[in-house]
Amino acid sequence: MFSRFWYFVLAVVAAAALASAYLVQASTRRSTDQSLDEALRRDRFEVELWMSLDDHARIDAIGPMTTNADVRTVLGEANGRAAGAALAAGSRSHLETTLLQLNRQLAEGAADVLVALDRGGIIVGQVGGGAPPTNATLRELDIVTSALAGEAKAAVWMREGEPLRAVARPVFSGGSVIGVIVHAMTLDDDLARRLNEHVAGSSIGFFHGDRMVASASAQGSQATTDRPAMQSALGGARANPELRSNGRTGLLALGSSAKAIFALFPGQPADGALGFVVARPSSSTSSPFATLASAPSDDVASLPWPLILGVPMLLALLGIGILFVEREKPLAMFTKEVRRIADGSAPKVASDTLKAQFRILAEDINAGLERAGASANAAVRKAQSMDELLGSAAPSSVPSFYGNPGAPAPAPLIAAAPPEPKRAPVPAPLPPAALPPAPRPAPPEALPNTAPPPAPKVPAPRDSIPAAPAVSQAYSLPPSADEDDDDGATTVAQIPAELLHALHQDNAEEERHFRDVFDEYVRVREQCGEPTKGLTFDKFVVTLRKTKEQIVAKHGSSKVRFTVYIKEGKAALKASPR
Repeated sequence: MFSRFWYFVLAVVAAAALASAYLVQASTRRSTDQSLDEALRRDRFEVELWMSLDDHARIDAIGPMTTNADVRTVLGEANGRAAGAALAAGSRSHLETTLLQLNRQLAEGAADVLVALDRGGIIVGQVGGGAPPTNATLRELDIVTSALAGEAKAAVWMREGEPLRAVARPVFSGGSVIGVIVHAMTLDDDLARRLNEHVAGSSIGFFHGDRMVASASAQGSQATTDRPAMQSALGGARANPELRSNGRTGLLALGSSAKAIFALFPGQPADGALGFVVARPSSSTSSPFATLASAPSDDVASLPWPLILGVPMLLALLGIGILFVEREKPLAMFTKEVRRIADGSAPKVASDTLKAQFRILAEDINAGLERAGASANAAVRKAQSMDELLGSAAPSSVPSFYGNPGAPAPAPLIAAAPPEPKRAPVPAPLPPAALPPAPRPAPPEALPNTAPPPAPKVPAPRDSIPAAPAVSQAYSLPPSADEDDDDGATTVAQIPAELLHALHQDNAEEERHFRDVFDEYVRVREQCGEPTKGLTFDKFVVTLRKTKEQIVAKHGSSKVRFTVYIKEGKAALKASPR
């Protein structure tokens, strides 16, 4: 009973531990999401800040170009030419050579496209991006308009459908703007990598329309923050209302284990066409077991392992002990009792020594054994006991079968078997002729332990010869005066020697049979655990002879054979008339 309660207790403890683990995991996930949201918002701000600083740095980097004498000379020449006239080829070539040298000095900040404009916004020299058409102008760009007005500015330059991050700085001469230098860089992986160095732990990418054009993953980051993952989330981000209203989204899922924020470049129209994304892997896990698996090794090593492993082990040992006391030990006792039935040392299961359900099982087994015994008795109903066959015997003065003098001698459990088929009749010998008186022959030696029975009369011919005493007997007739007297003379008839020999052999065979039955009966009683003290052959033979007489009188048989068998766990005898 307590073992079942113990199972319930362990189940409650396990459920409480599992619930606690899930609560802790949920709290950890919520805390992690909050921390991740704060980290990504900070990353977005830092990316915007570093891009702004980069713009100002490039504006400062092209300052030497605006003060270069060769640049000013060529721009002055370009401003003095007639409207629609082309700049001299030598002047243009000299200007582009000077711009190329100055751009190389910028190293990583070198422009992908570097352009010099006169005060009308017409291109007079260009490095990178191919050769522009003659008299091509950039006056429509906001940054160029601002620069011609004397204000340096940064913005996005959409050139031939590709976005460029551009800065424009005016060129002054004598206090007047004589031209503009435009420095433009493409949105490529190198720019993302340089920004990634400033924003540690975050992956950065740039998108234009529905296409990611550049990206750089943080060192050691998972594949869920690379360009394909960003590309898969871009469509949903552009459709997000927050991107159009605020210029940035909230925390969005990037795959199954990362978060990201999408934002537009500052100063861009709110059409969601050009922007950047910052992403970080999410440490949130789906279950407490996953949390344990992803825990840092230092944290795992710092756990109190003796307590964590010792308490469950003690609880398990306690449960095993309870189970042994309540189930294993009673089961062993029940098995032992059942084996006693199998080896014949017990007639039934001792249910009073068992517990609970094993007692019920034992009682069911005992009931089944009783029903099986009843069925077996019904199958051998012809092998009845002598009491059933002959009725109760009258009390006898013969000493008790079990050795108690003076008590009636109960017959052993003897069942009479049906008589065998009768043998062919044996003709009795004819009485001998009257002979003169002769001396009576000496009787044969009496058999051991056999009381001499009364002398029987010579039987008439019948089916079988009945048992005869072991000694010869003579018949005496009434005396007579002479031979012709009606009463007749006294004559002595002698029993034939062949008959005496046959009777002697029958008695000897019966004696041996009684001795064999006695030995077998003693052995079976000892096997069944019944007492044999006081059981003697003499007392046993008395019972067998009385039983034989009753069988002979009832069935008319001359011989009776006895066999020993076990009935209801006790030794019993069965009598079979022959």
